[in-house]
Amino acid sequence: MDREEKKSDAALAGLFGQNEPRQFFIQSVSKDMLLKDRYLLDKKIGSGGMGEIYKAFDTKSNNRTVALKRLFCSDEISKKRFLREYNLLKAVNHPSLIKVYEYFEMNGESFMVLEYAHGETMKSFLEQDNKIFTLAEQLVIATKVARAVHKLNSLGIIHRDIKPDNIMINKEAGDVKLLDLGIGKEIHDSGKLTQTGIGVGSSGYMSPEQLEGQAGEKSDIFCLGLTLYQFFTWQRASPFAAPSYFITAMKIVDYTPPSLFQVISQNIAAQGKQLSAKDARIYSSLSDCIAKAMAKKVKERLNDCNAIAEKCTELYQEYMKGDISPTRGALATLTINVAEILEGEKKQRKEGEKFDIKELKEADFVGREEIFSQIEDTMQIAKKGIPYLILLNGEEGTGKSRIIKEIVKKYSQDKEDVLFFLENCQSQDEQKPFLRFIYILWKIYQKIGKLPTKEYVPGYNSLLSPDFIEFSFSGLNEKSLTDIFLQFETTAESTFACVTSYLRSHSRHRFLCLIFEDIDMMDRRCTDCFYYLMNSIKQGDRILILATYRGDKVSGENNIQRILPHLRSGKNFQEHKITSLLKRDISAFLRSMLGSLQMDANEIASVYQITQGKPYLLIDFIRGLCQEGKIVWANDSWNLELGDDILTRPPKALEEQLVKNFSGLGKYHKIILQWLGLSGFPLSYENFVELTGFKESQIPYIIGDLLKARYIFEQEIQKEKVYAISSSKIALGVLDGIQSNEQKKLHLQLARLLEKKTEKEMQIKASDHYYLGEDSAKALAMSLKVARIFMQEKEISRAFRYYQRTLSIAREIKDKSLCAILVEFAAHLYRLGDYKNALTYFDEATLPAMKMGKDEEVKKGKALCLYGMRKYEQALQEVRNYMSLYRNQEDPEIFVTMAEIEIYRYNMKKAQEYASKAKAACKQNPPPLLLPIIKKVDGWLSFYQGDWKRSLDSFCEAEKLSGELPSEQNAMEILLGKSCLLANEKGPGVALESIQDVLNFAYSAEDTYLQFLANYHAGNFALDLGDIDTSERYSQQLKAIFSEKGMGRHLGYAALGLGQCSYARREEAEATEKLGQQALQIAQDCGDQFLSAESYHLLAKVYRRFKQIQKAITYLDYSRNMFHSLDMKWKANRLASTYARFLTLGKKPKEALQALIDAGKIATEMGDKYHIPDNYFERGFTLARNKKFEDAVKWFTKAEDLYKELGRESCVAESIENRKKCSEMTGKAIQED
Repeated sequence: MDREEKKSDAALAGLFGQNEPRQFFIQSVSKDMLLKDRYLLDKKIGSGGMGEIYKAFDTKSNNRTVALKRLFCSDEISKKRFLREYNLLKAVNHPSLIKVYEYFEMNGESFMVLEYAHGETMKSFLEQDNKIFTLAEQLVIATKVARAVHKLNSLGIIHRDIKPDNIMINKEAGDVKLLDLGIGKEIHDSGKLTQTGIGVGSSGYMSPEQLEGQAGEKSDIFCLGLTLYQFFTWQRASPFAAPSYFITAMKIVDYTPPSLFQVISQNIAAQGKQLSAKDARIYSSLSDCIAKAMAKKVKERLNDCNAIAEKCTELYQEYMKGDISPTRGALATLTINVAEILEGEKKQRKEGEKFDIKELKEADFVGREEIFSQIEDTMQIAKKGIPYLILLNGEEGTGKSRIIKEIVKKYSQDKEDVLFFLENCQSQDEQKPFLRFIYILWKIYQKIGKLPTKEYVPGYNSLLSPDFIEFSFSGLNEKSLTDIFLQFETTAESTFACVTSYLRSHSRHRFLCLIFEDIDMMDRRCTDCFYYLMNSIKQGDRILILATYRGDKVSGENNIQRILPHLRSGKNFQEHKITSLLKRDISAFLRSMLGSLQMDANEIASVYQITQGKPYLLIDFIRGLCQEGKIVWANDSWNLELGDDILTRPPKALEEQLVKNFSGLGKYHKIILQWLGLSGFPLSYENFVELTGFKESQIPYIIGDLLKARYIFEQEIQKEKVYAISSSKIALGVLDGIQSNEQKKLHLQLARLLEKKTEKEMQIKASDHYYLGEDSAKALAMSLKVARIFMQEKEISRAFRYYQRTLSIAREIKDKSLCAILVEFAAHLYRLGDYKNALTYFDEATLPAMKMGKDEEVKKGKALCLYGMRKYEQALQEVRNYMSLYRNQEDPEIFVTMAEIEIYRYNMKKAQEYASKAKAACKQNPPPLLLPIIKKVDGWLSFYQGDWKRSLDSFCEAEKLSGELPSEQNAMEILLGKSCLLANEKGPGVALESIQDVLNFAYSAEDTYLQFLANYHAGNFALDLGDIDTSERYSQQLKAIFSEKGMGRHLGYAALGLGQCSYARREEAEATEKLGQQALQIAQDCGDQFLSAESYHLLAKVYRRFKQIQKAITYLDYSRNMFHSLDMKWKANRLASTYARFLTLGKKPKEALQALIDAGKIATEMGDKYHIPDNYFERGFTLARNKKFEDAVKWFTKAEDLYKELGRESCVAESIENRKKCSEMTGKAIQED
């Protein structure tokens, strides 16, 4: 264990304190124990009087490292305090506060799962003699801690124990965490978990009021100020520390320590130094802020901890002004991170917001500080006239170009007397060698111009004049640039000498930095010139050559390899091995691109594994996450959503490189990859041996190479290691190299291997590979087998995909099983509510089924599908045909279908007959999907028969069973039935509200049957509420269904509804009569007795207005008789109100009252709450017409009360009006008496 991990464990262990352990029974807990089937214990990292804390791994979250806190105290206060800490941590989310994941209890003990915080405590840093942090870094840490405390306080939580022991600093990740909310409390919490008047906190770190047990929000401000005072002055102990608690308490109350500025000034002076003007300003301002935080009196303190954070932010920005050099050292991450946080906080983010790729910044220069520093030092030497060659040696993507870019940027900003000339040798034109040097010379010529001839350094062994290069360039431009030395017959040595002379001469006037990227791509002539130049430059030549090299392994055999040993042996040579970034640099690198970013050690390790720490792969990886929307704002920072597959997918840039490099792989490596690409699923060693014929001993070496390169990844399935290809793009690249005929052979070989396996997934793959290998017979049999497996396991979409494939093959080879497969698939579609497609497949199966004499199931299927599609007339015809052909078949599905059709036609007696047959047919083994439909039919039959309690019970039972049904139609029909029941029980208003869901579904699903029923009933409910306009709108919608679908029956119900609205509005009786007659005519044409009965009722009321009482009574009798024939006694009984009105107007009050009394008894027996208030109203009306006003008032009052319960407001108003009139008439009668 390294030093830092030990310190992390020690800090986390401190969460329990170090009291003497109490004596109670503790169940044994040991390493590798699995708690809650999830948390695997690693080791104990500390214990205290209340419990222990363990390092553990969360096996259900990619083995994330967690801290598992265990409480084994049994007393109530300890448990409450432990649970309080959990609740407080759960309530807050902040990057500088420890996350809590879970709380659970086992064997009477309590456990809490926390984020495992890496790093060391502030206290452990302060115990070291030398100050580790720069002032900028201290300001960063102070800012983060202050913001964390402010977050707590803003949520009404007081920490009560802020001190250096409870602040964790992770140098590598750049994180700062505030620990231990164990004694924290809510500001308004009145619960007593401590003794009254006893201070809660740590000795030396309590505010004056805490000592008296009166901790408040401003107590945290005092403790934070005190902690930061100690941190900035770099003292090992609190300024109030004393040998005893009482002396410490006295100092806290009475003693004021010297100012922070005073202590720091004295410390600097003791070292023989003096504060700079800038540092003095910053420390002075900071000192004032900390002094206000540490004020003894609560009223004199800062308002909140955010004031400290803002002050530290302001001072940090002032301190960093003008500092453009990269931050060096391990703590660079802290400084960079806070700079981005401070900037990012200006923009308000929403929880769950996804990172916009447009906001992605260029990554900062991270992790190369030491190399950068050494290059800078060498540049200063070269600038003084000692030429140097610096070689940056590293694989592609390790950041060599970025180092060069930063060097150029740094010295360009500093306006140093240095000229940079860069050439990339990868763009080498093989037809025009030596152009890299020509371009460098051309750039110098363009930048500097001509030198006087006398200032040229002579080119030894050169036959060309010193100004040859300038003379040659004078007649050229960049487009016509060519090898100027080819114009003359001259030796290579003479050419190289001329080039060297030109460069050396210019270096005497300006410091030249020549940059050659990827020198392993140089041609032979350039390489020779390069070697000549390095051997010819002398002291006094101000030349620095920066070159990048991809290494021998990556670049292979190249020209530069010949001269590298000689170059390396030279004095003025410096080589830097550029490797991937270290893990500790990852978070800083990513933060510089995103701003605020929260990453734990597990996430850093995962990202490192994915990208190999290469900057270009890191950038590509982050871009990929942005595009996938997997960088999300949560807990005041950006978070990476790394899925379970994150370690298996290479970044896009690496993926492209791997596809490009495939052709260069060895033969055996290609074969392994081809099998993996072809299979589309992981393969084991055993599979590779069986498929390839390789020896088992060969496989591990090949697999190892492919794993390292990230072509494949390893996983464990059922305790067996298997290997899969890293991405579909790599798989496609691999398969591109296999010819079509060869691929088919390989598919069949793989299919035969897989068919032997018993596992479901292997059978699926076998069918796929038989299909791809074009073995039709095998593909047909295996695909059908797989389709049935998926249907059995209710994986519907996958089952259908394989049924479709099976049908396609069967049609193509004209297999005799086609008809059976069509019927089987159609039956599945029907059961899932896809009636239209099911009917299509049944139709296709009709002809072959007839030829085979097996069309029974086809006919039945077509009938049921037509009913499901609401094509009732066609369905009725098909069902009757089926029943006539197969009289002996007692098929419950057919019986239920007939029952539903008869209910649709309002033929309740026949519906009841078919429903009874359906129940009898499925008494032994009822099909599960049929039960809810039977119950629904029962519900509707009971409703129309007036048995509303039984109806509700049936609908409720049907509703429970409907969960198994794939279609929502059944559920909506049940809801419609319950809405109709609500009209009777709760009134039309509640019913109308309930039926809206049915209407919405009906129109979204284009279900004309539900549209018809829902609009009809909704119109009636609205009319009962007195909302005539709304009722009329529903009737118009019925009319629209007729216009669109041409359904005459719907027009009849629309005419009925509009007629009822016309009657309610008291419009001209002739218009109402016309609508009633239209409805009646359509009813007679359609044979719809229910519509006839309702139409007769409407016309009866119209004729009463015409004062044709006898005709009105006749029509009313027609209506009543029809309702009786339909077995709707309650509908017939409700007509008594209208009948009594006719008798009253016909001056037959006794008969009217008797009719109402008889009807009232029946309504009471049936529980017809809807009719009873109507009955009472008519009794009042009859009595009032016969001048029995006092009795009438009583009945009107009763009706009024019941109308109110049902929400029938228009009826309530009418009852009140009539009651008042009767009361007035009663008063007049008394006066007359």
